[in-house]
Amino acid sequence: MFNVSKDAMPRAYVDYGHEAMAVIVIRDGIVLRSYRKHGNFPWIAISAGRAVPVDSICPIRPNIQGAISPIDHCKPHTWLGERDARNVDAMTEQLLVQNGHVLVLPHADTFSTTRRFLAIAAVAGAITTRR
Repeated sequence: MFNVSKDAMPRAYVDYGHEAMAVIVIRDGIVLRSYRKHGNFPWIAISAGRAVPVDSICPIRPNIQGAISPIDHCKPHTWLGERDARNVDAMTEQLLVQNGHVLVLPHADTFSTTRRFLAIAAVAGAITTRR
């Protein structure tokens, strides 16, 4: 679809992205590798060579070449270890199917991200209501 390496694209995506995201590369239901921005996304607990977790949307979505799935909610412990999962407020995942590979795009809203958003919203509300 994008005619780019399944290593170059995920690395660039997480390195230059601003949100807490990662990319997990899967083939035949097995995790091949994962990429995350250190300090921006929690540790991915499912290591290379392991089966895709049953709680992931990956096994239930059809693997149609070039298909991009809708964004679906998932449980944080689907991809994260217990300690990191406790610090995640909400988690979603989206799939891209390309040349027999599935790229899973998990997105984590950590409690610190949610608190930061609420603080910004509170300040913005205070600024806009003062007149």
